[in-house]
Amino acid sequence: MVLDITKIEKATNSIATDLDALLNSQCKIKDSLLHFSDGKNLKGDELTGWLGEIFAKILFNGTLVDESHEHDFIVPTSDEKYAVKARKGKNKGWNITSAISKIEGGDCPDFLLFIHFDTKYSIESIWKYNWKEILAEKRFKPKKVRGEGNRWYFQVTPTKDKARLVYSRKT
Repeated sequence: MVLDITKIEKATNSIATDLDALLNSQCKIKDSLLHFSDGKNLKGDELTGWLGEIFAKILFNGTLVDESHEHDFIVPTSDEKYAVKARKGKNKGWNITSAISKIEGGDCPDFLLFIHFDTKYSIESIWKYNWKEILAEKRFKPKKVRGEGNRWYFQVTPTKDKARLVYSRKT
């Protein structure tokens, strides 16, 4: 089978200028955020994740840590460890985290922060969860990867989690 990609090439060419502008803007944003990253490598092109981690560490006076840890930043004055999950928009799944690799053990975070951005990357709301509490409540659910449940996810339930809402632009 031979694939004819001319239609794809035409579509790509029609938006090439916009794609170039997006790429340039994203590179500039990443370079600007590196100033706040405490030396942590901002991997990939995960703008929502980068903003979540940087904004959280600024809000909590923390220091980002490298990828070898289960948490994203630590607050030096209290030694509290935070994992940050961020989502943008209101599409289905906005309230479900990306995969969490480990939920039990001494190297797990003390807190999970979930930051919800609007479509323009302004913070809409922030929830703060005590890790041990949500573990005891069985709030982490298995996430199957290649048919195996070797990862976890967490789902924010705004009506159930009102007590854990630490910021809302609406209030």
